Amino acid sequence: MKVSTESINCDSNQLIEFQRDENLRQLNAQLEDVLNQLEMEKKRGEVLQNTMRASQIQNWWEAPVEQLSFQQLQILKTAMDSLKKDVEKETQV
Repeated sequence: MKVSTESINCDSNQLIEFQRDENLRQLNAQLEDVLNQLEMEKKRGEVLQNTMRASQIQNWWEAPVEQLSFQQLQILKTAMDSLKKDVEKETQV
């Protein structure tokens, strides 16, 4: 049985094309995985940012005094005065 050069070239081209297509499928699958991971990390980052913002709002008294509003400073002063009175009471006992 005689195999022609044309037949070998055709088979080789088909094999090359098949390998190329398979490589593209694998690369596309990897890309999709990476994009999914990226999306999850973005969402996780958003959750962390929201948590940090909420924490900063809830714990505003931990901010530097220069960053507090006048109202926040008044609340902080009242709380510190109250704490001072409580400490004085405890130390007198």
